[in-house]
Amino acid sequence: MKNDRQQPPVLFLDIDEVIAFTRVAVAMPGGDKIDPVSAAMIVRICERTGARIVVSSVWRSSPVVCKRVFDAHGITPHLWSPIVLPDDDPHEDGDLRDHEDRDDVRDAWRTEGQNASRSDAIDAWLAQHPDVSVWAIIDDSFQDFDQRKLGRLVHTDMMFGIGLREYSRAVRLLGDPDPLLKRDEDVVHQHPRHTIANLARKAIAALDEGDDDGARRLLAIISEEPLAQ
Repeated sequence: MKNDRQQPPVLFLDIDEVIAFTRVAVAMPGGDKIDPVSAAMIVRICERTGARIVVSSVWRSSPVVCKRVFDAHGITPHLWSPIVLPDDDPHEDGDLRDHEDRDDVRDAWRTEGQNASRSDAIDAWLAQHPDVSVWAIIDDSFQDFDQRKLGRLVHTDMMFGIGLREYSRAVRLLGDPDPLLKRDEDVVHQHPRHTIANLARKAIAALDEGDDDGARRLLAIISEEPLAQ
């Protein structure tokens, strides 16, 4: 059924090597893989543009994990629809069976089709939501995206997560002219920011090279200033 209400922009979110890095777990308490800077950038993009997140990552197959991570990093309020877990009380906000046509009670926070390509899954989600006209993809891969999607892709560096260039491109694709940067090339000479993932990688490399003092210095930065640039 067509919805005459103007729909918000949609950000199709990959997770691995976008906001989650195995190397981050070396530095963070409890082995949390999420780079808090990249996660905060996603939140800021949504706040800036009014975009809603639809998870296109393989993480979409685990709603429990997604909800825990998104709750911890402030992403949950920006999802297209709530993550309703099997143990959630369906009567908490009214009987969901009485509202089958409501997007906010559907499983629309993620693309479906674990066996489908990421590109096909995004196409299927957009086909189910024809009123969405503004959207972007944030992903560390060009995997099977057609020309149309490549034009809406924010490609992240798998070593550094989301930086200024990615932020700028995302807000512009989602309909908000960004006064910070006029074009991607404006930051082409800027060094990648040193995320926790990158600092941890450098510390491990120093250990491998026998540079114990260098590794200790890097680990001290991570410990004392987790978001240090």
